[in-house]
Amino acid sequence: MDFKRFLFKKIVPTYFMIVTFINLATGVFGSILYPRATFGYPAFLAPLALGAAGCVPQVVEYLLGRYLFRGRPQSMGANLLEALGELALLELCIVGGSELLIGFEALSTAVVMAVMVLAIFAAVTAIQYMQDNKLCSEMNQAIASMRK
Repeated sequence: MDFKRFLFKKIVPTYFMIVTFINLATGVFGSILYPRATFGYPAFLAPLALGAAGCVPQVVEYLLGRYLFRGRPQSMGANLLEALGELALLELCIVGGSELLIGFEALSTAVVMAVMVLAIFAAVTAIQYMQDNKLCSEMNQAIASMRK
């Protein structure tokens, strides 16, 4: 898959899913943890930046697969290890980057943010799996009908 197709098939939908889930998680956890907090208009830009940071592991995975591990079959264990590496990179980018840029008042804020990243990663991965599984099923049905 060339980069342009990868960008529109994988990155763009992932970006919008991540931004939507970030807004949802921020609204829920923010209402619970900081009910009296008020934000200025720049706060609306944070989910966009975090969504872009959330797409970094997929771009890294694409580039590694395209240029480093070209044509090598992967086992289930390798795929699981890849997903854990992607999650670790996400945690580092988002939680670590937020700590460096804005700092956290308490450790609990960093923990809540890490849990939010884990929940969003799980939700986005599940949605992508369901989409890929549906596409695979449709392709298998098309191949089976061609063979008949």
